[in-house]
Amino acid sequence: METLQTRPQATLADRIKRLGSSIQHRARTFALNLLLLVVGWHATPVTHAAADPFAVALDATNLVWSQGGAFPWSVHTQVTHDGVDAAGHEVSTVSQSWFETTLHEPGTLSFWWKVNIPGVSGSGSHQLTFSVDNVPQGVISGSTEWQEQSVPISPGQHVLKWNHYNYDGVFVGLGAWVDQVVFTPLISVT
Repeated sequence: METLQTRPQATLADRIKRLGSSIQHRARTFALNLLLLVVGWHATPVTHAAADPFAVALDATNLVWSQGGAFPWSVHTQVTHDGVDAAGHEVSTVSQSWFETTLHEPGTLSFWWKVNIPGVSGSGSHQLTFSVDNVPQGVISGSTEWQEQSVPISPGQHVLKWNHYNYDGVFVGLGAWVDQVVFTPLISVT
């Protein structure tokens, strides 16, 4: 019998990591406003909306996320890779639900993912896929432990999509999770 992992307390390092992207964004905004002030332009103060909880669960608040399908993905704290939170999706009847983001520069995308339907191993009727511009880059199904996926992203605009399918409707309950999405831009030396 498989048990769900319980969430350990977030360490100070985890909390600092989560604050890092927010601080970097504010520092960039401050630097830009200062530059505009120095060159004589009036800079309007920028207000910051609270971070999207879904983006926070994916650890990717620097990306814009959208989702659709039968039932939305949501924030889960019981099954995570980083011990804090993850995006999770409940399997409910015959369904398909997805989330996506768009990248505009080359680099490498990495993430951790997992599916778990007890008693099912390698079933094609329950799967989580990842695609770039509708070209499949990976698929996991049945019951898997956390796996890291890393994908190179070429120059240009690309839609990255995670899609969770349940074709037979037999399994109901938690079934798919994605965590620690990281995009590392390619730095070119000229």
